[in-house]
Amino acid sequence: MVEPEVPLKKKDQVSLDEEMARNLEAQLQDELIEEERLTRQKEEEATIALIESWELWRSLYVMITDEENKV
Repeated sequence: MVEPEVPLKKKDQVSLDEEMARNLEAQLQDELIEEERLTRQKEEEATIALIESWELWRSLYVMITDEENKV
C-alpha cells in the first residue's frame, strides 16, 4: 500500500524554495562566468590572429620594397 504524500508545512516549503533559488542563482552565476571566459578567449584569439596577419603583411611589404629598391 502506498501512503499518500503529506504536504510540506509552509515553513518547510519556504526553506525548500529558498534553497532551490540559491542553487539556481549559483548555477546561473557559474554559467555567466563561463560565458564571459569564453568571450574573453575568443577576443584574445581574434587579437592574436589580427596581429599575426598584420605581421605577415608587414613582412611581405618589406620584402617587396626591398626587391624594388634593388632594381
